[in-house]
Amino acid sequence: VLSSRIVRAIAISRAALVLVRYGLRMVSMHEINAAYHYDEDLVAEFLGQFRVWANTVGAILGIFVVPKLLTWLGVGTINLLYAVATLAAYASLFIWPTLASAAGARFVEQQFKDAAKTPISALFYGAEPAHLRGAARAFMFGSIIPAATAVTAIVFELASKQDELYLVAVIGTVLAGAFVLASHLLNRRWRDRIGERLLEEIDSADWAPEALAKLERELAPELSDDDSGLVAAAARALSSNERGLAALGEEVLAETINRKKAQRIARLARGSI
Repeated sequence: VLSSRIVRAIAISRAALVLVRYGLRMVSMHEINAAYHYDEDLVAEFLGQFRVWANTVGAILGIFVVPKLLTWLGVGTINLLYAVATLAAYASLFIWPTLASAAGARFVEQQFKDAAKTPISALFYGAEPAHLRGAARAFMFGSIIPAATAVTAIVFELASKQDELYLVAVIGTVLAGAFVLASHLLNRRWRDRIGERLLEEIDSADWAPEALAKLERELAPELSDDDSGLVAAAARALSSNERGLAALGEEVLAETINRKKAQRIARLARGSI
């Protein structure tokens, strides 16, 4: 598993996510307590009301909004968007440390993560062949996440003893910046790997010549500039009767050329086969 560049990138990104989320949880909870002068009843009442509204908004995002954004923007953009949101949440707590910024940070840490980050996390494992995905996920959940959680507990416990979680906020902000970079790295590794897989698998695949000819006519401008061979490979994959290969070809094409045109070509391919 560790020989895979994308698995290593997933491990780095996942470890950073654990560190960032726990820090965000601690700092936002501190601001909520401070806003209610550490009155446990008022804090509990706020958290109960917040959970109802935040879960409702999170469900709407997860069901109606995020799927559309995935279609329009792609997996990598949504992945980076969540990382940027965590950095913005820390920044808002620094610049504007109020109940509103704390609530926003808590929403990013919980509901927005469930709506945007969790669904796409599994998609990155799909860049590897099926026989490696289970081992990769086991490695993350059995090793990386527990280790990152332990490190987080030690670091933030020590940091929280200094100046009312200010040091936790500083460390968390730095880590959130690192999380943005790790997410960008993961996006690059993912795009590289799905392209490699397509080129590895396309030679042994069968495709419909007539369907391929139609796609090549539609993709003529892109094919003329196709130095990587990915556009040609994606066209062959889309004209194949193998669903898995066609789906991989569609994803590669969407990450290689204009996404809207790639989706139109994929629809054309499905109507041709």
